[in-house]
Amino acid sequence: HILAITRFLTHKTPKYIKFKSLSFQSGWQNIGHHRQGRTLVKVVDTEDADKRILRIAAQVSANPALIERYFNNFIATLESSKLFYSVTIANRIQKNRPRFMNESSVDKNLDFELRCNF
Repeated sequence: HILAITRFLTHKTPKYIKFKSLSFQSGWQNIGHHRQGRTLVKVVDTEDADKRILRIAAQVSANPALIERYFNNFIATLESSKLFYSVTIANRIQKNRPRFMNESSVDKNLDFELRCNF
């Protein structure tokens, strides 16, 4: 099943989406911080330990007017592939990055993290 998912992602991922990391894991880890006295302690909470999950961290770099469409099309492609039971957005951050030194021309990047149960 992992091989089929890897092949699918290799052939169906558009060129404007760049993967930062792909990890096949069992369970989902939520990382948080808990205050203990004057210090913050890192707390790792594991949920759904019995499920197989693909964690996708990626970035969409494209024309600012089309970023949302490209992102939604990628998620629709994953959902319609029948390889995953569910696809949820775990994290999503939109960044503005100046192109060259001119502030009027700005590239927008959308960093996202997806949780795909298979």
